[in-house]
Amino acid sequence: MPVWENKWCKITNQYCSIQEIIILASEKIVSMEAVMNTFKRFIGILASTIILFDSAYSTGIPNTDHPTSFLGPSLNVRFTNRLVDDKAYSLAGEAGLGNIRLGATYAWKLSDKQRIKASAEYLWQDITYAFYAGNSTEWVNQGALGVDYQYDIVANAFLPQFDLSAYGSHAPSKAISSVTGATINVLGVPQTFIDARRIAGSNARGISPAVAITLWQGSRVSAALNYDNVHYNTKYNVSNDDVVGFGGTITFNQAFTDHVGMGLSAAVRQPFNFYSANITYTRVPFLGAWTIGIFGNYNDGKHTLPDTYNVGISADYTMEQCQDEHARLDLKGEKLRSDDPDSLLTFAATPAVYMPQVLAIADNLTTQTCALGPITYLGTPNTNPGVTTPTFSFAPLFSGPNIVYSLAVTVIGAGSPTDFSINPNSGLLTYSGTGGNYNLTVTGSNACSSASVSFNFSN
Repeated sequence: MPVWENKWCKITNQYCSIQEIIILASEKIVSMEAVMNTFKRFIGILASTIILFDSAYSTGIPNTDHPTSFLGPSLNVRFTNRLVDDKAYSLAGEAGLGNIRLGATYAWKLSDKQRIKASAEYLWQDITYAFYAGNSTEWVNQGALGVDYQYDIVANAFLPQFDLSAYGSHAPSKAISSVTGATINVLGVPQTFIDARRIAGSNARGISPAVAITLWQGSRVSAALNYDNVHYNTKYNVSNDDVVGFGGTITFNQAFTDHVGMGLSAAVRQPFNFYSANITYTRVPFLGAWTIGIFGNYNDGKHTLPDTYNVGISADYTMEQCQDEHARLDLKGEKLRSDDPDSLLTFAATPAVYMPQVLAIADNLTTQTCALGPITYLGTPNTNPGVTTPTFSFAPLFSGPNIVYSLAVTVIGAGSPTDFSINPNSGLLTYSGTGGNYNLTVTGSNACSSASVSFNFSN
């Protein structure tokens, strides 16, 4: 055995022949090749993903994108307390990377079967809007007021309730800077433009009657009819002024245990479609009367309203958890928990108005300008070049970039319109006739303007 092989055997204490060493080295090389191939595939997939992502979010001119904005992640907190036996209030706040909301609700218990509340909220959102020259992300805001009246229809196991709510909102318009750019027009010529841009706010109002029932223990289902009237304060896009009509909302809540619950909601309305889901954990033992959860929602904008979505964590704290004086009974004849529909605190904790998105749209006016400059007429052509000069140029008669020349011929006496031809690029006019009397009109044009000169030619 060679000396170097013997040393290798001593070091590894495993391989004692050249053949075994070669096999080991081959296996290592194959293994490294497999790793490199896997790495190359990963790089290829990553590059393809980046290209597709960039392609999906890139915009051309004119921009036809319908952008979607992520507003979160957000933290939603709420504090609810009872002032006296028949009055309660709730304060709420929501904060995310692109979403800030402040709200307050005041609720009255009119009788054992009737309650009413009033809510106010102010909302700021960072939303991406699509303009002619590309997308722009802007902070917009909106204030809203709402009232809600609730009536217990009859006291039985299904706990049927009637709600009637109404809201009004205002989103101020916002001026943003204009954009100047260039594009290629239909003639294939560079064309400049000025895109005057603004965010059109809105004035909106609506009304919504609803009915809610308990289908089985721990459940709650409500169906609402929504009427919305939204007027966008547009300056340029007058076709987007009003969004008016009916829609509907379905909400389902289910308590799985004394602590865990779920909520689903879907709204198909004229300004937007709104979908939301949440999972909550109620009354964490070591924290008191807390309800914590996770939520997600998606707002599908209509009539050029952008799309938004959000995910986050919610934390609700109720200062007092006590039964109303006349508690209802469930299917087993047992008292319902204090956070069931007849609780004033639960009623106060749900705002009378909740706007999922600021109702504001992109509003812009694009003015086409020309990078080429106008065409001007410089002088008078030679109207009788003579038989010995069958060609002559009209290029010096016009000034301007990218001029295309055309010719119109009217025969007055002898001759034919085909006796003349013109080079569209140079303006060189050629006469091939043997005699006649003609009226000629030479026109120079580009994407910006045109100029013409008419004269008589005879030979």
